[in-house]
Amino acid sequence: MASTLGRGCTIDSEGHPSPPNAMAPPPNDTAEWVDPAAAAAAMEEASARAQHAVVVIWTLFAVGVYVTCLRTYSRIKMVGVKRLQPDDYLVWVAVVS
Repeated sequence: MASTLGRGCTIDSEGHPSPPNAMAPPPNDTAEWVDPAAAAAAMEEASARAQHAVVVIWTLFAVGVYVTCLRTYSRIKMVGVKRLQPDDYLVWVAVVS
């Protein structure tokens, strides 16, 4: 027996609350409610988005490495290799990791 909490929420016989107008769970046979064409289209779109994300990530990484190379080059020209500071080395640790 379900008891009412107010505003349409109820508690079932096991003591679990349910939101108002809760939908019934889908049937056990997924073939009845999954459209194969829609599922294939969704997978294709997800794959295209993943490919785009990979391109963006590698492009940003390349830009970061390029800027780090320019920074290291300018530091070597300004102070020389022997007077580089720890942050000049740590930036390459960050790039490699």
